[in-house]
Amino acid sequence: MKNITITTLGYWGIIPELYGFLNPKKFNLYKNSSSLDQIDKLREINKISPPDEIWFVGTSGSFGVKHTNLIKKWAEDIGIKTVFRFFKPKNIDDPQTSKECNYMSDLIYRVVYNASRECKGGQFILSLAGGRKTMSADLQEAANIFGCDCVIHITSYDLDDKTLKDSLKSFDFRSPFPKTTADLVTPIVSFTKIEKSSILYQPHMVEKVKSFDFDKISNENILPHSTKFYNLIEEEKRKARNFIYNYSSSIFGEKRSSNFTALYSLHPAKIEKLKMYKVGKSLKNRDKDLKILTRIPKTELHCHLGGVLDPIDMIKISLSQKKEIELYSKENIEYKRFLKEVSNLVTANDLDGLKRLIPDQKRLRTQIDGVKEPFNVLGFLSCFEGKEKLLEKYIFNDLTDEKNYFKIGINKYESLGDLQGSGMLQNEKTIRETVKILKSKVKEHNVRYLELRCSPANYTRGGLSKESVYKFIKEELEKDKFCKYSIIFIASRHGKEEGIKSHVDLASKIIDFENRGKVQLRGFDVAGDEKAKSPKQLRESFMPIMEECIKITTHAGETVEVESIWEAVYHLNAERIGHGLKLEQDKKLLHHILDRKIAIELCPSSNYQIVGYKDFIENRKDKIYPLTHYFNEGLKITINTDNPGISRTNFTKEFLKASQMVEGGISLWDIFTFVRNGVKASFLDYDNRRELLRDIEKEIVDIIDGDIILDE
Repeated sequence: MKNITITTLGYWGIIPELYGFLNPKKFNLYKNSSSLDQIDKLREINKISPPDEIWFVGTSGSFGVKHTNLIKKWAEDIGIKTVFRFFKPKNIDDPQTSKECNYMSDLIYRVVYNASRECKGGQFILSLAGGRKTMSADLQEAANIFGCDCVIHITSYDLDDKTLKDSLKSFDFRSPFPKTTADLVTPIVSFTKIEKSSILYQPHMVEKVKSFDFDKISNENILPHSTKFYNLIEEEKRKARNFIYNYSSSIFGEKRSSNFTALYSLHPAKIEKLKMYKVGKSLKNRDKDLKILTRIPKTELHCHLGGVLDPIDMIKISLSQKKEIELYSKENIEYKRFLKEVSNLVTANDLDGLKRLIPDQKRLRTQIDGVKEPFNVLGFLSCFEGKEKLLEKYIFNDLTDEKNYFKIGINKYESLGDLQGSGMLQNEKTIRETVKILKSKVKEHNVRYLELRCSPANYTRGGLSKESVYKFIKEELEKDKFCKYSIIFIASRHGKEEGIKSHVDLASKIIDFENRGKVQLRGFDVAGDEKAKSPKQLRESFMPIMEECIKITTHAGETVEVESIWEAVYHLNAERIGHGLKLEQDKKLLHHILDRKIAIELCPSSNYQIVGYKDFIENRKDKIYPLTHYFNEGLKITINTDNPGISRTNFTKEFLKASQMVEGGISLWDIFTFVRNGVKASFLDYDNRRELLRDIEKEIVDIIDGDIILDE
């Protein structure tokens, strides 16, 4: 611990004037002043202590051999043991250009910061007693940034008095001032204790400042030219000013959810640009919109494992088990004959024949006796190698045309997934391959966090245990270093009570004994036909889940009235609502959900396809999608895919679809808000959520700083 004083330097006599105030016991320069009592009081109030070191900052011209020698000779004659350090820039005698002034500013910032570290709890004082006005201004600003115990100045009451100037120049500073001089030269404390600026406490600033070699700086007298440290500090100050303006404007100007904190430090003009660019506003900008959206880091809170595959993926998975299919063909003549018939129809592109042969895709799972699930389905799909479009047509029929894929109802929508989900995920390989495909899509669309919904007990008809199913999914997800994941179990309303209990029991077991590692079970969901069982009817079954404090999300208000949402909130204590489309029917409930910070998981494509809403690009006339209403009310809205394979969408296109369902599109600024909502509403624990928020925020800021988005 040591006391350090820093001063700018004009003429050498500034140093005795300064020292006489700091250590009167050693050198009482102001002994004869009429204001001696006030000077002593000033020292007492500010607890002024003698300096162990005095650091001088000045230009090359102010540190001539003559001045330096005069200071050292004076100190020697008085018997002062204080350490002197001199810091000056290389070859700048008199700063003339803005660049040279910035070099000086950088030097002053570095020296002040380093001295503040070396004090280590000792007294730290800055003096504006000498040097150029620009240097004094920089030193004052450095005090505001790096903090100090006080800022002092030596004032002369009559600077134009030639007699005073001459007397100071001729005075040798070995004795106290005569009374006439002492009454004209007075030390003052300009500022008392100044705390270190909050910008230096930011974690990213701590890391950046550490990167500077300050030890080298403190041991050099002549410093090379640089503006790096100065630029770093000034940029953070600019961001802080922008943040105050932008964030206060946001708080007082609108009810909507907050955006990433760092975005409020952008220049208001850049924020305005982000707010003005609207995704989904025009069909001609579709490719540009998709390119921009692909680059944005995303979150996904509502994605079903049983609906992630498209026809190409399904064929790929079937072919990964070609050997097993061939083995079944050798052992089972009926199976072989069936696959041959399918192959002939596929080769002939006979779609009608395929529909006659397999009119009910769900029954395909048990088509041939003696063939273990999922090989009836896998064998059928393997016949479509090279015929992906035919399989697509077989599954979706006229829904391959987006204009027809509208308002089809929940039952028809769910039937489109009969060849995947529990129809396919009945052995280890299909489960692992499906998760691998999901991970590749996640990386392709820059998804940084995903909560995967699954029903392990539904994937046991091929001989697996539900514990093994969970293990396979978890293991595959944990191999991914690109994205963070959580797992959510689903209980089906329309299933048997034993099915719900099976998943509840599994969740309780995992939470107690197996919920470790990078990927964990973090939530429980209720899905399926809302008319089958209400949340109120499920409450008793869910009590073990609630007792374990497992977080709950519930499909509610998608196809039935708003009472379903009310029951989810009050009977199941749901922390998120899946879809929640009917919430706008009940203003009181909406405000309750707002107060409780319950998030709404909107799934634009499936909402459009199942329920039907207006698409402003496709000129589809129907009711208005509630996204804008919810968002304007301040609800925490997230954008999700639901079943990307079934909905024929992806993680990027879902944001575009949401934008097309809003009149005038959605701004990039609001899209960033939806991404942040996804992090804040996630079921991650506090530390992981905080880390994810920081990582995504940094990625978004880097994209904006590089103008990668707006200059597309």
